[in-house]
Amino acid sequence: MEKSLQDLLGEKLSEKGLDLARLKSQTGISPRFLDAIFSGDHKNLPALPYVRGYVVTLAKFLGVEFEELWGVYKDTLELRQSGVLDELPRNRFAIKTINIKSLSIFSLVLLIILYFSVQAFNHFKSVELALINFSDNSLTISTSTFLVLGKTNPEAKVLIDNEEVLVDEDGGFSKKIELNSGINMLKVSAKKLFGSEKVLEREIIYEPISDIVEEESINDDKINTNQ
Repeated sequence: MEKSLQDLLGEKLSEKGLDLARLKSQTGISPRFLDAIFSGDHKNLPALPYVRGYVVTLAKFLGVEFEELWGVYKDTLELRQSGVLDELPRNRFAIKTINIKSLSIFSLVLLIILYFSVQAFNHFKSVELALINFSDNSLTISTSTFLVLGKTNPEAKVLIDNEEVLVDEDGGFSKKIELNSGINMLKVSAKKLFGSEKVLEREIIYEPISDIVEEESINDDKINTNQ
């Protein structure tokens, strides 16, 4: 018949000339836990990792191989199968480990929400529109072409005389237009997909140089006639 844990411990104590009281005073193991080990009262023992530590201490103190003592303990006592209770107690004041993967996913979702929030704000705010080379609502020039230069929101759609023009990433746009002699009306509009629309109208008066020279000549003739 195989020896029980109590028998083995008793033999080793006798060989060393020790008793249980001496064991309690020199191993640092709680007396009530030593009593539970020697009596086989496993219900009054702490979690399994602690019991294993006690067996390591006893093995060293009595000069016994740990594997031998631990094997007898497992064979003679019903080990507690308590799930999470077999883990060492957790320090509730310790800093909890952060799950890097969860943190990365949370950060990504937050960035996506922030991006779409900014985009939505840009779409719904008022559209901006300015014509750079107009200092007034009316402009008189002597060339048959004119380069319209403007500035708006980068995401806006711009029409010049009902024809869409390209808007660069900074919101700038331009278009060269042909003018008829006399008054030309220019219409520029900018509109966002979900925002408001802004329209600017300007007057461009095209006076060819030949017409100006002819008019000046007529005026000179009138002056000479009056003299």
